[in-house]
Amino acid sequence: RGRRGRTKSQDDFVRQYFAHVPPRDMREDDAANLAGAAMDHLEFAATRKPKRSKVRVFNPRREVDGWYSDHTVVEVVTDDMPFLVDTVSAALIREQLVVFLVIHPIVPVKRDGAGRLKDVAAAAAPEGRNESFMLFEVSHISGARLGAVRAAVESVLADVRVAVDDWQPMRNALGDIIGEFDTPPATPTIEDTLESQAFLKWLYDDNFMFLGFRDYDFIAKGKDAAFRVRRGKGMG
Repeated sequence: RGRRGRTKSQDDFVRQYFAHVPPRDMREDDAANLAGAAMDHLEFAATRKPKRSKVRVFNPRREVDGWYSDHTVVEVVTDDMPFLVDTVSAALIREQLVVFLVIHPIVPVKRDGAGRLKDVAAAAAPEGRNESFMLFEVSHISGARLGAVRAAVESVLADVRVAVDDWQPMRNALGDIIGEFDTPPATPTIEDTLESQAFLKWLYDDNFMFLGFRDYDFIAKGKDAAFRVRRGKGMG
């Protein structure tokens, strides 16, 4: 896996991989091991189905993976989306793991229809798309714990994807609700109606992070009044 055997595209990837990593986080490692980590991550990304995240949790060995770490490694390849690093970091902390290192390059890639990686670019191209490569070095674990951590990371990545995909529809739904206040209901006062509408407009103006939406019916039956979920209306 030395430089002599790498293509220009792979060299570009290695440079992107470590471009934003503080030098102090790499000073105890050698160049060959660092390059091995990047190339191993690139090999892991060789195939990926659209809108699917790839996750692996492993203990790298030089003779198998081309590099070595004293820590357990969590690798992710997924579509670039907001909230990824914070979400995965929080999931790892919930698993009672210490995060020692995070590497998170955003890489323009080209894939064919089957999801096979054809090229990585030094800069975004019109026919390319950005993918998020994430590497976390965490407390050393083994055995069944590896699979449990992988499942936890896959679960939160799926949540992020749903929230991101539904963000605009959720925002549109709030816009529709704000519009309903133009014909206010008879029961609340005008002051209450205007205050509620102003608050919702403030949320709509990028002051709130939309993660989920659910529509309810209010069933008024005296002391037994209750809320009922409208099935099929949920988002996020």
